Amino acid sequence: MKKFIIGGIFIFMLSFFILSLLINGNSGNVVLQFENNTPPQQLIKTSNNAYRASETKSEVTPPSPSDFILPYVGYIYGTPNDTVAQVMLYWCYPKSVVNQSVAISVTMNFGGSFLSVSYNGEDIPVFYHGYLGIILPINFSQLNLSAPGNYKYLDVSGDLYWIQNGRKQRIRLNLGNWTFETVNEEQKLKPNITAFSLESIEFKEGTREVKYSFGLYNPFNVTMRLINVSFGIPSKLVKIVNIEVYNTSTPYEIAKSKLMSSKLIPPEESRYFVITLEINGKVRSLFIQPKLVYSIGDEVYTMAGPPFQDTVLPVTCTYNMKAS
Repeated sequence: MKKFIIGGIFIFMLSFFILSLLINGNSGNVVLQFENNTPPQQLIKTSNNAYRASETKSEVTPPSPSDFILPYVGYIYGTPNDTVAQVMLYWCYPKSVVNQSVAISVTMNFGGSFLSVSYNGEDIPVFYHGYLGIILPINFSQLNLSAPGNYKYLDVSGDLYWIQNGRKQRIRLNLGNWTFETVNEEQKLKPNITAFSLESIEFKEGTREVKYSFGLYNPFNVTMRLINVSFGIPSKLVKIVNIEVYNTSTPYEIAKSKLMSSKLIPPEESRYFVITLEINGKVRSLFIQPKLVYSIGDEVYTMAGPPFQDTVLPVTCTYNMKAS
């Protein structure tokens, strides 16, 4: 399953949605949202990892680390002051329990720099196949990334605080390995991004191939060329196996007749790039905002590519699926 973002107005709408979610807790429009419409029950985890109804209003068992689709393998390219990546964290847990006056806070530790986000339980939406989803914003301006270069963080720790009835319980999460690459400032001469694939969700186990794609429009009066797409992740985990170029600006107009033989973009034209990634089966959640290297005339520049996340779900989260 893939989601695509088309054009500048949709990018603005996505940003507005994310901002409102973080500020107001509004879940907005959710793709494939499944809700269990039966009255909420107090649920307690039993020894066999199932849930049963409780006859009292005692506290429920909070989520365990195994309920979350973790760890991540991540790479983000950007500038220290302007880059904010929105990473989705998926987890399988009964929505009816989360609704019961539960507040959730997540703190991420990147080398001693801490990022936090909080949600009310009722405002946490159900996304794909019954999984809950919350956004983890990674804001470069809040991290110690003042000097240009590569910053590697291994086994990033995260603390999810489950707050209910005035009590706070901590769940320790392994957020995986991250690489941040920074440059002093964003390039002023760059192509416009016309569309991109935002996310891929799948159940496939083992090594998999995933399509990451985006469109570029050349607003200049000289030809530009996409030279390279890179991300600082070991090739044994993620590698590019193919790049196709189409004479179109969106994924909906891709056809064999529009396949191009070069990565050149003539003045005031668009090209759509489809990049096949081979991902090791050990990677459960991948997040990339790659570095694009391109030329305008004889000059070479770099810019951040659009974000992309690939997540492998082990099974359908039946807690939050409607009964057939």
